[in-house]
Amino acid sequence: MDVVDPDSSEVVYSATMTQVSGQTTHYEYNVTHDELSELPIDAGESKTFTVKADDAGDDSSTAEEINVTLANSDDRSVIRVGDAELNAEDSIVALDSGFDLRGAIGDLFEVDTASVDDEVILVQEDANGDAVTDRTVSYDLAASDVSDAYDAAAELNDDDGEWMVMSTAFVEGTPVKVFDGTPEDAPDEGHYAVYDESSDVLTFHISDDYDKQSVDISTTGGSSYSVGDVFAGDGLFDANVFADGFGVTDIFKVVG
Repeated sequence: MDVVDPDSSEVVYSATMTQVSGQTTHYEYNVTHDELSELPIDAGESKTFTVKADDAGDDSSTAEEINVTLANSDDRSVIRVGDAELNAEDSIVALDSGFDLRGAIGDLFEVDTASVDDEVILVQEDANGDAVTDRTVSYDLAASDVSDAYDAAAELNDDDGEWMVMSTAFVEGTPVKVFDGTPEDAPDEGHYAVYDESSDVLTFHISDDYDKQSVDISTTGGSSYSVGDVFAGDGLFDANVFADGFGVTDIFKVVG
């Protein structure tokens, strides 16, 4: 059984169905919310996917199709960065390579990078007029060229939950940290991002204080911040003022 995204025509979920007890031509599959959590869908959207089922052991079989509509909650958006996105004319992702000063002895080496630049619609209030909180924007990095860049950055960390120094993330132009797995002490305020190596999903946690209808997100795997990125202020270079979530010790990590 394959679930096909109508926007990209890509297979976004696959599973093996089981024969219904006592039946020879009927098969079933019981799905859970968690299993479909990476299907691409906007916050609050109702989206119709095509479900195709056929006999994987019979090359001459013809897939049977049904349409299934999923209703997403207001607090989450999921964007798929697959091969179709890489090849799209107006793609939100770009691949590149560059040099970065890293390593114990400050070696200069070339690294592959993958960058995502996107504007995402958010839902501020639900149907009852209540504020939507705990909002997330997740990028399913299905294209291997993209996930490889983030995986390489994560491998530089010794422990899960650490800040991935070789990944950048900006929310509305403000730098935030990308953590390699859920951090032990998640920020109480402000935005932050978490990369899950096992699923290749990068999730941005949007601050409850953010009150705009859309959010600009840009991120790069395989590249570190410049020192100027983590200084805050109105264009003034003030060594005592750092962007939220960054401190003096972080400067040493930035410069390697």
